[in-house]
Amino acid sequence: MALAIIIAGNCYAKDKKDEVAELEKAEAQVLKLAKPYADRSSWAEENAKALAKFENIIKKNPHSLDYEFEDLKVLVEIVESEDHNLRFYQWDTSGGTMMCYTVWRQCRKPNGKVETTQLSGGKEGECSGYKREITQLKAASGETVYLIKSFFKADNFSGSSTLEAIKIDNNGTSNVKFNRNGKTSDKQSVSFSNMSGWYFRTNEEGWTWLMCYYEDEQNVYVSLSDEIPFNGNDRLEQLSDRYDIYHFNGKEFVYQRTSAGYWLHFYLADYKYLEVIGEIGEHTIRIDRMSDGSFRYASWKGTADMSTMPSLVVNKGTFDENSHRYTFVNDEYSYIVGVNDDGDQITSLEVKHNDETIKSFTNNVRVIVY
Repeated sequence: MALAIIIAGNCYAKDKKDEVAELEKAEAQVLKLAKPYADRSSWAEENAKALAKFENIIKKNPHSLDYEFEDLKVLVEIVESEDHNLRFYQWDTSGGTMMCYTVWRQCRKPNGKVETTQLSGGKEGECSGYKREITQLKAASGETVYLIKSFFKADNFSGSSTLEAIKIDNNGTSNVKFNRNGKTSDKQSVSFSNMSGWYFRTNEEGWTWLMCYYEDEQNVYVSLSDEIPFNGNDRLEQLSDRYDIYHFNGKEFVYQRTSAGYWLHFYLADYKYLEVIGEIGEHTIRIDRMSDGSFRYASWKGTADMSTMPSLVVNKGTFDENSHRYTFVNDEYSYIVGVNDDGDQITSLEVKHNDETIKSFTNNVRVIVY
């Protein structure tokens, strides 16, 4: 059960200078107890006293919500809203590949009182991911809505991301609903495998697409997964680059449609899932798997963005699993795209005219080390 502590900010007669001095002193005491980052597996245990003291500070001092804790950011991850009325303090206690975060939330109510709540204890059975980002929206009533993106890593290969929205009133926090055809929920989540594959398949852009908000249209893009082949496993749930799109109408998030991201030109919006994106030969190439099992090739020249109309689109492509090459035929021209063994990076492009090679490009394969 979450622990909530409510403290009235105006109960303190101390002036601002005294409050800051008190928090600076407390911060220095925590830092004195903190151990340097040496062995991740024992970091949380070695810093238990320092973290316990820090928890005591935020529980007892409502003014901590307005204190930056700059020196303690080596010990505690802090994410806060633009208006400084919502803040999360968090740290990983697992020491392993699975995240097991302790998470505390502070929020300022309209009446000025500060509520401090422990959301996760960072112990076995209480494992939580961390809050990555807070986006502020304005409700039709004039209230502020906080859209919160979280991420959880189960191991080096799989994880999940969650999106929720809350409001703060004098009774505490309440969820803003996601409404899909009359059925409402507090959160939207996606679980997926092959995390590094997603990073490479999207040409290193994919993490910004995960559970994102498009301010121009007040739309939320809820990431979806699909059964995408990987190393012979045909039933591995991976991020698909498809999205359930919800529109914020001032009261709740209402489902609109399932489609591509706003960063992709609408002409390309119909596909099953993304195969790979890469830059090669001064072109950006995107290959998608279609619903009929064939593949589509799209390319943009130079620095053109994928939100613009591609310079070339070729449908009905095929893939050779032995050579790891896609082939797309467009009248007298053929475009042959090679990928690495995992299929998440473009390694070569060969352009043929009547079976004669007229252009050929090669890329180096990048690696990620955990």
